[in-house]
Amino acid sequence: MKPKRKLTKIFSLMLSGVSLVSIILIGALWISFESNRSEQDIRKIRSDYLASHKETISLETNRICDYMEARRQSSEIRFLKAIRERAYEAYRITEAAYQAAGPEAESRQTQDLILASLRAVSFNDGRRQYSVLNLAGDNLLRAEDSIPAEARENFAEVVASLVQGDEGYFRFNLIPGAKTGLEDTQITYLKMFEPYRWIVGTSEYASRW
Repeated sequence: MKPKRKLTKIFSLMLSGVSLVSIILIGALWISFESNRSEQDIRKIRSDYLASHKETISLETNRICDYMEARRQSSEIRFLKAIRERAYEAYRITEAAYQAAGPEAESRQTQDLILASLRAVSFNDGRRQYSVLNLAGDNLLRAEDSIPAEARENFAEVVASLVQGDEGYFRFNLIPGAKTGLEDTQITYLKMFEPYRWIVGTSEYASRW
């Protein structure tokens, strides 16, 4: 083989080798680049998914909280409305009996008959009854449910409000010696019956709603 042709062949082999190495290097770099980009895409997809999942959980949590709050408010409204309606029942019974008694309406006997009719009514599975208080806080239907001595001063403020024509909800304890706590807090709706200066109403434990 002539030296010139031999050199040409060696040069061609070297070029082929360089080309092969270049192709391998470029391929390796391309694979590495694609691998990194794929990992970045995977991380981004995972990050987006987790962010979306967290947002979904947050939205669901807020929706559940809103639902529970709406349920609580709805339950509380029904609870308060039921107390008011019972208080109005007691007032209507008292007013109807007073008007039906005519000239005898102011007599002690008529008052006792009205109290007896109110005392006979119970509701909420027999747990609750009407209440009729005098201005001193004595319960004329059940003495044991009179205003405790330590609460009489606060009750005087309630009386002052009722005497001025107000009616509505009040919070105080009707049970002497009751333990403190939510279970003993009572929501009461009271309305003044002026002819007898009676405070007519009913109450229920706050924990019942």
